[in-house]
Amino acid sequence: MKRKPLSGMAWALIAANVYFLTYMGLYSAMPSETDQYLLSVVAAILVATFTVAASGLAWYKASITEKPIWLGIWTGQILWMIAEILWAYLDMMLETGVPDVSIADGFWLLGYPPMIAALVMYLVRARAKLTWKKILVAIGGGVIVPLVFFLAFFLPEFENVSGIASLVYALYPALDILLATGGFLILATFKPKRAWGCWHLISIAQIFMAYADTWYWLLSSINVYGVNMTINFNTTFMVDIPDMLSSVLLGVGCLIAARQSCKVGVEET
Repeated sequence: MKRKPLSGMAWALIAANVYFLTYMGLYSAMPSETDQYLLSVVAAILVATFTVAASGLAWYKASITEKPIWLGIWTGQILWMIAEILWAYLDMMLETGVPDVSIADGFWLLGYPPMIAALVMYLVRARAKLTWKKILVAIGGGVIVPLVFFLAFFLPEFENVSGIASLVYALYPALDILLATGGFLILATFKPKRAWGCWHLISIAQIFMAYADTWYWLLSSINVYGVNMTINFNTTFMVDIPDMLSSVLLGVGCLIAARQSCKVGVEET
């Protein structure tokens, strides 16, 4: 009897568990907190490279009509990979750590629009029928949590910054809200015919990324994230791991799409 191939969600769970167990095993074996930090930096860059390669392959394999969607994802991932490399370089080279606003922030911020545009193009091309129920679900997951973090923790920091820094502090939570809302809209609107497909994995990845980024800005605003600071539960489990798991899930989703087992337009919930 021929076995059924593993679903996209199964592959994603396998990849996430292999990554998590490998990362935590190496992390626990590191002799110092500095070595643990360096491991997290290397792991972040490696997994970002994997996502860039996977999304590029998905773009290459996509049909002409779907190429703009995948180009948005591929472009966003390239910009975020560059930002990861620049941030790591600055954090290790500068004795004072990465400035509140750096060139890395420019690449991170530039990566959001193509990613958000890709989610919007998917919803439009799939002819999503949005209802108030689905919109409220997306708002609840994508807007409320980042907004609460922003009002409670980031807004007080505006008293200490000015000019371009205040703009950056405002842009991150706003873009995270848009990213997470787009992900929740896809999850609330579409379901796969047999098993969770690539766009569901990509949507979950974007939600993970938005929440990890929100937590990162919270920790940065209270000065508990960085190479010269304690690496603890908050920085490792609330920022680094969700952020890298986001890349793993997105990469697996892109690889599934590259095999042409994921199409625009699936059954609605």
